[in-house]
Amino acid sequence: GSNFEFTPEGLAGKSIGEIADHYEAVIRKLKKKPVIIGHSTGALLTQILAGRGLAAASVAISPAPSRGVLPLPFSSLRVASVALKSPANKHRAVPLTFEQFRYGFANYVDEEQAHRMFERFCVAAPGELPERYAAEVRDAAASFAGADVIVADRDGEAIGMAVLHRAGADVEIKRLWVTPAGRRSGAGSALMADASARGRAAGVTGLRLSVWDWRADALALYARQGFVEVPSWESRQRLVCLRRDF
Repeated sequence: GSNFEFTPEGLAGKSIGEIADHYEAVIRKLKKKPVIIGHSTGALLTQILAGRGLAAASVAISPAPSRGVLPLPFSSLRVASVALKSPANKHRAVPLTFEQFRYGFANYVDEEQAHRMFERFCVAAPGELPERYAAEVRDAAASFAGADVIVADRDGEAIGMAVLHRAGADVEIKRLWVTPAGRRSGAGSALMADASARGRAAGVTGLRLSVWDWRADALALYARQGFVEVPSWESRQRLVCLRRDF
């Protein structure tokens, strides 16, 4: 699943049969048959693989209906409508928004845990971004005009970036990300150090940023780096505003 986090087109055009064939090829390389567990479409694949004699045991949780099964519950139709509502989606990989993901897969947990699950497991794609972020993808030059954009690279490949804006007496970090391949490489710390150096050179007094309150790992990381919560300057609820003096 993680290979598709930034390249959802890797799933585009793939049929259930092709995906089952892929899993079969993987399983046949194992020394013994595995226990296969799946939910929804994963449960349908579990049934297919078990039917091919590839499982030592199988657990199919609320499986999606197979071809030829016409009656569908409303919940299944609602989730499937994300892709089926437009003919243009044929052969495309269509990701879920957070609200759609929670309805279909995380309706039994609280919102904070649902956000963590969505961030970890749901395939992401530019097409599902809120408009304010989608605009940055469409026209990065215009969106970041007047900002400092720092890129962390390794062997010529970008593995992280930070976008800095002047905000009164501070520098605000508007974007800060590191790719999965770049994590635990020190890229995030290097970007933060560069941001601090640029801020000092510009004569500002500190760094500030905001992060969603369900991003427990990020909040803990910023706390370790000396950021403290301050009164919010954000209009969006659940964004925690943090600041660190130089």
